[in-house]
Amino acid sequence: MANNTASARVIRQLKNNTRVKISLGLIILIIGVAIFAPIISPYDPNEINLGATLQPPSSQHLLGTDRMGRDILTRIIYGTRISLLVGIIAVGISGLLGVIFGTLAGYYGGYVDGIIMRIVDVLLAFPSILLAIALVAVLGASLFNIMLAIGIVNWVGYARVVRGEFLSLKNKEFVSAAKAMGANTFRIIFKHMLPNCIAPIIVMATLGMAGAIITESSLSFLGLGVQPPTPSWGEMLNTGRQIIRQAWWVSTFPGIAIMLAVLSFNILGDGLRDALDPNMVD
Repeated sequence: MANNTASARVIRQLKNNTRVKISLGLIILIIGVAIFAPIISPYDPNEINLGATLQPPSSQHLLGTDRMGRDILTRIIYGTRISLLVGIIAVGISGLLGVIFGTLAGYYGGYVDGIIMRIVDVLLAFPSILLAIALVAVLGASLFNIMLAIGIVNWVGYARVVRGEFLSLKNKEFVSAAKAMGANTFRIIFKHMLPNCIAPIIVMATLGMAGAIITESSLSFLGLGVQPPTPSWGEMLNTGRQIIRQAWWVSTFPGIAIMLAVLSFNILGDGLRDALDPNMVD
């Protein structure tokens, strides 16, 4: 009954938040565009047309063309796939690693906690984008390596949150009761403790999607991300920056796409954080 009441409160708060509804609508639109890209895109994203280079927005090319004559709208549509794929896989990797190490640190404590937290402290001492650049430089520029690098450098936030939750939960009465009844460690962690960490993990994952999109775009902008001719928002920005005075549309529209995607995930994450906080009142 309590779970139903809590769920109803969360749904009610999300429904009453106009910003969350708008951001969720944009995210659904972005996902739909990525899924149905071959159907809705007017051209081949890699089709070169030297007779239509750097054309401004028109009825034939709604967002103009780049220096290779490729349709900007089409490449933005296909770039949505790259951004979402990197975001989902990178967040999955960082979330999995963070939950594992945070659980070990929070549940066992002692030297296990000390070692893991010192590793976390070292990683937090460096900007995540620099660590991602270093990893990609070592591993090589490819889509898989980008997702792996972003996932590896971002797990520390999840680990700290999960560790904090476990430290506050492991002395609770329901955990002590489970131990007294003979429940093994696996059951205590996954049945009784980890479900109580789901809410902050969901919020961090939503905000992490925005961070992953920004990082992927930054790496692609620097030439360390997805390699041409594969359409990527960051790579399109890099291409357009050199000719921004001559053809402003080449970099402007990919920049707007990045802004809308990142803003949508950030607003949704903030809304979920407020709705999932039991201390928040209507």
